[in-house]
Amino acid sequence: MLPRWLSGRWNEAGIPSSRIVFFAQSLETAVSISLANYMAAKPDPTLFSGIVLVAPFADVELLTATYRVAGTIPILGPIARFPRLLAWPNSFILSKWPSKDALAEFVRRCESMPGNPLKYYITIIHAEDDYDIPWTHSEQVFWRDVNASLPEGITYKELEREKEALKSVRGVSGWVVNW
Repeated sequence: MLPRWLSGRWNEAGIPSSRIVFFAQSLETAVSISLANYMAAKPDPTLFSGIVLVAPFADVELLTATYRVAGTIPILGPIARFPRLLAWPNSFILSKWPSKDALAEFVRRCESMPGNPLKYYITIIHAEDDYDIPWTHSEQVFWRDVNASLPEGITYKELEREKEALKSVRGVSGWVVNW
C-alpha cells in the first residue's frame, strides 16, 4: 500500500510528520487529500505540518461539468445544463475523487481529536483565471472545510459575508482570507 510505503520512508529518514507539508496541484490535490485523511483515520493518527492545495477541484463529476479546454471549449458544458443527461457520462467514471467531502471529513476528524487545538493547516491557492479548473471549485472546497470546522456549521451566504469582513486585498495579486 502506498501510505505504508510512504510512512516507512519518512520514518527511515528520521523526518517527523510534523515537518512534512503536502503540496499538490490540480488532479494531485485529490490524492494528497485522500492520503492525509487516510493517515489521520488510523488508530494511531499521523498528522502533517500542513496541506497546500493549488487549484483543487470539488469532485470529478463537477469537474466534467465545468472543464473547458484552454478555458474556452466546454467538453461537457452543453449537456451540463441537463443533470440527467450529464449523469450518463458521469456514470462511467469509476473514481469520483470527492475532494470537497474527503477534506471536510479530514477537518471534522482533526477537530474531534483531543489535545493541541492547532492540529492542521490547509492552504488553498487558485487563480480566478485558471484555464483548466474554475476557481469556483476552490470556493466549494473552502466552504465545505469551514462548515466542517464549526460545530453549528455555516451557510454559503454566511461564509461569503464573513470572507468579505476578513478579506485582505493584495492588489493585482488577489486576496487572502485567513480562517
